[in-house]
Amino acid sequence: MHVTFARNPPLPPPLRINETELVVVPSLKVLGLHIQSDLHWDIQVNGMAAKAGRKLFLLKRLKKFNLPQGDLVAIYIGYVRPILEYAVPVWNSGLTKHQSDLLERLQKRACRTIMGSSYNGYSHALEHLGLSTLATRREQLCLKFARSLLDSEFRDWLPPPRTQITGRVTRNSHKLNCPKARTNRYLNSSIPYLTRLINRYDQ
Repeated sequence: MHVTFARNPPLPPPLRINETELVVVPSLKVLGLHIQSDLHWDIQVNGMAAKAGRKLFLLKRLKKFNLPQGDLVAIYIGYVRPILEYAVPVWNSGLTKHQSDLLERLQKRACRTIMGSSYNGYSHALEHLGLSTLATRREQLCLKFARSLLDSEFRDWLPPPRTQITGRVTRNSHKLNCPKARTNRYLNSSIPYLTRLINRYDQ
């Protein structure tokens, strides 16, 4: 895969392993995560939505057996929602509004399925079923991951506190030094996003 953001990208030089030329592909799958050459998340989001949609069909079938709402919510939380949150710290900050809305619509479908005729709007359903929006969930999961980095062997993935760089103690010196971003693409990538979350909630 050749990562490039040009509209008309040049052809990369051929690479060979044991006289076999490697094929250039527009995307590849790494540990269940679809990485595109333009670093967008269309394939990943569409794949998650399709897989979760198939699971929602199972939820609809179980509803016909008159399972209690609590059991249906547990099934959704255990078997459907994890699909929509797989590897979320990697891609959440790069979602477009359309992609975020697509994922949220799947949870709305789940709420309508679980509540049936008593469904009276998404906000009411979330409160009644004890759920939060997927957007809120994703931010919480990313914050939890960022906090875990601070206390792990991967601490250097995040930037150091500002005081460690400047040597001065100021009101904000305890905050992490947010990486400078020349492009929105980098600004909305994982590390700057996780850094902002830590500074917003914990520092």
